[in-house]
Amino acid sequence: MEAIFGETTGLEKVFLTCAILSGILFAIRMVMFLLGGFADADADADVDVDVDVDVDVDVDVDVDVDVDAEIERFGEAMKDLMKNLLLQRWIMLMVSRV
Repeated sequence: MEAIFGETTGLEKVFLTCAILSGILFAIRMVMFLLGGFADADADADVDVDVDVDVDVDVDVDVDVDVDAEIERFGEAMKDLMKNLLLQRWIMLMVSRV
């Protein structure tokens, strides 16, 4: 037994333990199935479910947005971006000529 567990890693020991335990449980279940498998059992269930769901949702949202101001701010940001890009491009051209 020491030869088996001496050369295995911790993970292999966990897998081996799980395999042995599940094999034993499976064997017990099969024996119980064979012993009790010849009995006849009937089951009857009568289920009646009545569900009434009523959901009422009312949402009132008031949003006040100045679209012109947002467009104007976006335009200013784009102008600043373009100026910075053109300035960087001009600097790159000047540096490459030197």
